[in-house]
Amino acid sequence: MVYKIQLAHGRGELELHNPADMPEPMQIASIEEPWIEAVIYVPDEYLGSLLKLCQDRRGIQKKPHYVGGRAPDHL
Repeated sequence: MVYKIQLAHGRGELELHNPADMPEPMQIASIEEPWIEAVIYVPDEYLGSLLKLCQDRRGIQKKPHYVGGRAPDHL
């Protein structure tokens, strides 16, 4: 995961792999954070665990529906 940080006052751009390495907020003009949109097919017995994992990682459930014993989850 790469975070692109545009520094304030035209001081350039940083690419960080760890958000713990972020500069002080006053030094940041903008931040670009990676994200994906995915369709996940999962057997019913794993659905609860998958939803919890996605929720813990700031996932957004868009259109959950069931298809023949498998539950696709659009995140």
